Amino acid sequence: RRLWERPEPCGGGGGGGGRGGGGGGRAQRRVARSLRKFADICSSAAPVHPHTDSVRFLNELPPKLDLRGTGFGDGDALALAQALPKGDILEAVDLGENSRLSNEAACRLLEAIAGQHKGSLKSLKLDRCCSLGKPTIEMCTKLLKYSLWNLEVLDLSGMTIGMREYKGLGRAITYHKKISDVRLVETGLGKIDCRDVVRSIISNRSLRNLDLGWNSFNSEVFEILGRGVVDHKTLRSIGLANTGVCADSHDGRSPILAFMELLAGDKTLTALDLSMNALDKGAALVLESSLREHSQMARINLSRNHIGLVESRSLLRLLAHPGTPELRRILIDESSGCAADVPNTELFDEDPSGRYSLDLSHPVQRALLRLLLARTSERVPGLPFSNFMQNVTLEDVRFSIDGMKRGKRNVWLVPTAGVLSFDLDMSDVLLRPEDVASAGGTSPVPSVVVCRIVCRNRIVLATERKILAVLTHVKSVRDEYMLLDLLEALSRDFVLTPQQMKALTCTIIRPRNSGHQPFVTSLNLLPCLVDPLACRRMVLGSIGLSTDLMRLERSGRWLLALDFNSPSGHYELKLSEPADRAAAERLLLLARWEAQMWKSKGQVDISQWADGKCVRNASYNGRAFRWASPEEWRLPGKGSFSFDYAGLTRPTKDSAVVSDELWERILQQIRKSVLIRRIGESDAVQTPSVRSQDKQGASRASRKSNKSSDEQETSPLEKVSLRLKPDLLDIEQTTSAGWDVLWVLRSVSAHVWLRCDQFRELLCILHDRKLRAEALVSFCLRCVDWPMNGKMCRPKFTEADWLELRSKLGCVVFFHFFQPESVPFHLDLSVPEQKRILHTLIRLGTIENPGGGNFKGAKFDKNPGPTPNLEPFTSGIPLSWEAFDAMPSVGVIELTYRCSQEDVRLRGRRKLAASVGGWNACPDDLSGISSAMLWWSVLDDVSQDAVRVLAFLARHFKDLEAAFAFCDVNKDGKLNHKEFVQNVTSLGFLKKERKIADRSARSSEMPGAGGALKVPDASAVTRRPSISKGLLAIEGLGEDEGESEATRVLTAAYRFLDFSNKGEITWQEFTIIESMWREMDRSVAELRGLFIDCFGSLEQGWSFADTNDDNELSWREFSELAYQHHFDGPLRQIFMYLDLNNDSTINQEEWMLLTKFASEVGVGQGAASPGSPPSSPPAKRLSVPRRPPTR
Repeated sequence: RRLWERPEPCGGGGGGGGRGGGGGGRAQRRVARSLRKFADICSSAAPVHPHTDSVRFLNELPPKLDLRGTGFGDGDALALAQALPKGDILEAVDLGENSRLSNEAACRLLEAIAGQHKGSLKSLKLDRCCSLGKPTIEMCTKLLKYSLWNLEVLDLSGMTIGMREYKGLGRAITYHKKISDVRLVETGLGKIDCRDVVRSIISNRSLRNLDLGWNSFNSEVFEILGRGVVDHKTLRSIGLANTGVCADSHDGRSPILAFMELLAGDKTLTALDLSMNALDKGAALVLESSLREHSQMARINLSRNHIGLVESRSLLRLLAHPGTPELRRILIDESSGCAADVPNTELFDEDPSGRYSLDLSHPVQRALLRLLLARTSERVPGLPFSNFMQNVTLEDVRFSIDGMKRGKRNVWLVPTAGVLSFDLDMSDVLLRPEDVASAGGTSPVPSVVVCRIVCRNRIVLATERKILAVLTHVKSVRDEYMLLDLLEALSRDFVLTPQQMKALTCTIIRPRNSGHQPFVTSLNLLPCLVDPLACRRMVLGSIGLSTDLMRLERSGRWLLALDFNSPSGHYELKLSEPADRAAAERLLLLARWEAQMWKSKGQVDISQWADGKCVRNASYNGRAFRWASPEEWRLPGKGSFSFDYAGLTRPTKDSAVVSDELWERILQQIRKSVLIRRIGESDAVQTPSVRSQDKQGASRASRKSNKSSDEQETSPLEKVSLRLKPDLLDIEQTTSAGWDVLWVLRSVSAHVWLRCDQFRELLCILHDRKLRAEALVSFCLRCVDWPMNGKMCRPKFTEADWLELRSKLGCVVFFHFFQPESVPFHLDLSVPEQKRILHTLIRLGTIENPGGGNFKGAKFDKNPGPTPNLEPFTSGIPLSWEAFDAMPSVGVIELTYRCSQEDVRLRGRRKLAASVGGWNACPDDLSGISSAMLWWSVLDDVSQDAVRVLAFLARHFKDLEAAFAFCDVNKDGKLNHKEFVQNVTSLGFLKKERKIADRSARSSEMPGAGGALKVPDASAVTRRPSISKGLLAIEGLGEDEGESEATRVLTAAYRFLDFSNKGEITWQEFTIIESMWREMDRSVAELRGLFIDCFGSLEQGWSFADTNDDNELSWREFSELAYQHHFDGPLRQIFMYLDLNNDSTINQEEWMLLTKFASEVGVGQGAASPGSPPSSPPAKRLSVPRRPPTR
């Protein structure tokens, strides 16, 4: 007992006087009495070992009886109950986690506490006392009703409470006026119908905190609970952890969704615990829809739920929304990812336009509809919903979407049943008037417009509180997969500054976070930067000049290299990667804007599938992909997405072309960068004879060794490739450098305007076909005269490459509006853009020759199948086809357009170029068109017999007028068939010399400029002396047979030149040779420059070209040499031109004619290139009479 006695105070401290001293004395006496009484009870007939916490309490008499987890037993409780002092001194009693405590002892103790301290007791906690049950609950119910009027906190968690006891307890809680904190976690609530109990509990208007976690509720109970929360005015926190795990039996959904949806009407909650509820996919969307305008919510716990990308995006949007100013933390600890997609979540893409069907019986789909309405009304206030939601039906019945209104609690009232279908067109939401027209009537800059649209669609963290909340939420995640989802969520919905991204990519603490992987974090967050300068700052600030910088450039190249001012090209994107998906979304935004601009100018639709999109040849996961309708702009999914983009931006009349002087300096610099010489081999090839001897020895050794079976397996081209090793030019290194140069050129292509002749000079420097193709994709729309002179670039590509390029950029882009003559058309009318080309040709034919005589060889296959069945039109192309809608939508047609020069209508062609192709920068007047346009012919498209005649006339006459005057014996300005055939035949057409010695003499008689046609006076026309028939013979033919062959060729050429089909060739028709000669002239000069680049000189080129050392080049050797070095052009026609004696071979003297020819046309010796700019434009260099302007 002496141990329990309280020591007396020293020195008369208690007698200091007054009431204070007397009160202290009474307290001490009360403590002493309690201790003595407790000692007597413990030493009674049933001895009890005194509990340390009981002794401490009785000795100090604090306001809180804290016996949590002390192992308190029945004896201890009974002893303490009898020893409790009287007086209202207890404010809190905590008996939690005492499993040894029984109902009888607990009831005795509670009764004693209520009897002695009922006026002061405010908190009672009996949680986790697993031995307590019905008697204790009944006692608590009784005490709530009659004794504990001031009780505020009641915690009965972990106790098993029967339904009958629960009903009484619920009623007691209902009528209690001061209770504010009720905790009934894991009490078995919900095993039987508990709707009345929950309704009773939630109806108490004094509640501030309610925790019903670890019980099992169905959707009806959650609905009652939700309505109670909404009607409550003081409830601040509610805990529902692990209460909705079991899905409803009738719909299989998470029952807690009903409660989450009803939270939209609440305005008082500050904390919400929904952890461990196995939430359905997309449940976070319901939470976002309900709480995005909740001004009091500060903390949400969603730990141990399924949180995937959709949920992460929704939570971050909720966390950053200005309508939740107090929300700072959303816990997602130990959550698992959710790989399943949620239907219709494409509504949150950059451009979600498309067809949607929402099942409004599902809370998630209703939440999507509410979010769509709310987000749209925030972006464009006052915009009627019917402007962007069209064809709205509810269960196939017309539905007025404008009737959607907000309820009393600012909640969107949407139907709760049925399928709502609608077409979403976000053009009015995405595009603003300032995006379509800038101040002063000028066209907006595409890059500025796209960045503006992206910033309007995405979330910008404006306040410091929101910045800290979002960045802390992301950086506090430790799980790698959850972190990737959060980073992708940021990349899809947010715009960040370089400083904010640096905060996520840097760290100085040990716990794993986003800062420990700066490369992964930076790569995923690249879409958050819309300004290229900001992107550069972020990369250098977070990664620096390290190996990760190169990895970042490679992984995010599609987004980093995206130029909205010059976007044309081929794209291969992985939509599962944030950077690639952002590139695709922004290209679609650009396409929508360009389509809107195109439409506003009154242009016709020239897209591939008449859907108004610049995206062509799209494929998804290796399969062809097409959007369902022109109004749909959604991305297909997360697979691989490849497509070609053909921009609609065209040059304006203010577009300034790069000057010839500047372009010459640029080309010289490109040449220095691209043409890489082999090191250490130039000295070995200075002497052609040495090279020839080495080649002869190697050839003999090769012929001996090639008698084995390997010779049968090696193709002729491979043999040539083994022999043809350029001694100066490193083809591999040159090609690699060419790609680097092209990358630089593409990056500045948006700031450069060229002419077609300048662009062709660039093509000649690029020694690889793929390089030239990529250059054409980047620069063809940057050529101001492309519809007039784009034809001159066609010969630099093979037919297969040209068809592929036309497929990439579109048939309309590659349609020669001003020079469609002699181009073979093969059009599939099931493709709308090809149908548009045919309609344009029909319109052009109606303007220039209403009778339809300009269409040659027109054939039509009405029902195309595996076997072509092309049949000629019996009565010509139907007149009804002049209307686009009247044209058939199925079928294949082949034709060639040929128009006589007298019938050409340049104004009509200019009008079509502007209205169909969008080329509004072409000159309006005839003189301007004539001065800007160079008539050109692709030698592979024209009659090859005409080309043979061209080569022959170029070697025999100094100018075009001289050739015409020589043939025009009647001097009537026209050539009939007889005049043309007889006079050209008399010059020895298609004759072969037998005496090789005469070759040099004939070479010396060639006119200047290698046969370039010049215009002297008519008196300068001279006729070459005829050659004796004894010295001539057709190769392989007799004289009669040779003359017959010459007549056939000349007749075919005459018919080709007779465009008007009148049986006579006028001077204007004869000048078609001018356009053919321009191509021949240019191509020979380019070929010569290529050989000099590759071999150093034409002499060295000859030693490499003559592979069999017979001092002659056959057509096969000549073509393989050009093919080996990626030369594209009229190669056969050049060979025909160089073959002076028509013996089907080229000797060294004929080969060296390239030197005279090129030096005359302005290509320098050795130092010049095929792409070097001439001293003057081609129109001035070729001294050919200009055609008079046509109407």
